[in-house]
Amino acid sequence: GAALTNWVVTPQNRSPMHLSLLTQCSAVIAGLSLLCQAPFWLRDRIYLLTTPSGIARQSDQRVDVEQELGREVFALPWVKRFAAIPGNQLSSIQLSRDRVCISRLPLALDGLRIGVISDIHLTGYMHPRFYHAAIELLMKSAPQMVLICGDLIDYDRCIPSVAPLLEPIEAPLGKYFVLGNHDRRLSDVG
Repeated sequence: GAALTNWVVTPQNRSPMHLSLLTQCSAVIAGLSLLCQAPFWLRDRIYLLTTPSGIARQSDQRVDVEQELGREVFALPWVKRFAAIPGNQLSSIQLSRDRVCISRLPLALDGLRIGVISDIHLTGYMHPRFYHAAIELLMKSAPQMVLICGDLIDYDRCIPSVAPLLEPIEAPLGKYFVLGNHDRRLSDVG
């Protein structure tokens, strides 16, 4: 028959019971620490649940590029299987239209349309059609200025994709880019 051998390794004269008790105490302390820190973590992020004064959301829409625009968006088969998990929004683009009221705004800037796009995350896992769909949706609003707010690229191998992706963006007052935390991880940024 088969034999099962159970080995218990204990450090210097400690019994397995003491090691288990030490592990349990550590887990309780870690849990209590997390429980104590949770309110502070939530307090620092509560702003995500509220809209700042002066900003009025006019519309909020989620566009599933694959379903609504009829485009294949996944470059790799395993990504499509991952996206099939219920609740996954991998093939979706969030479109929000806000009106921002700024006191003492110069009259010349009243009605200025600023297009903002962020968190594109070029990875090579999504087909370029997905990203081009996002740019097309942005350009439909006819922005006068475009802000690209970071996290454009996740991997160095995607750097050659940036120029063709951003080329269709046209805005009379210019297009501007700031680095995000993902962009700053790249080897060519430093």
